[in-house]
Amino acid sequence: PIPLVDILFLASQDADEIKSVIAAVESRTTLIIGESAAVTRNGGMITFYAEKKKIRFEINTRAIRQKGFKVSSQLLKLARIVDREVP
Repeated sequence: PIPLVDILFLASQDADEIKSVIAAVESRTTLIIGESAAVTRNGGMITFYAEKKKIRFEINTRAIRQKGFKVSSQLLKLARIVDREVP
């Protein structure tokens, strides 16, 4: 079982494991962050990734809205936006 937490960081690169963990916390208001594109593609909110020797991030705006979180427009300007249907 996954403990009750406000923020969950997924270090896994395995898409099936990521889907399983996200599904396990679906009913919670947990901010889900990771370092694999599978995180934001499967309902997670933020993914960090490397690009040209810099750390960048993408935000799944639909997942953010569905959980009731708000993101500042300043932060959204810096992010790559992913707006995928959350399973």
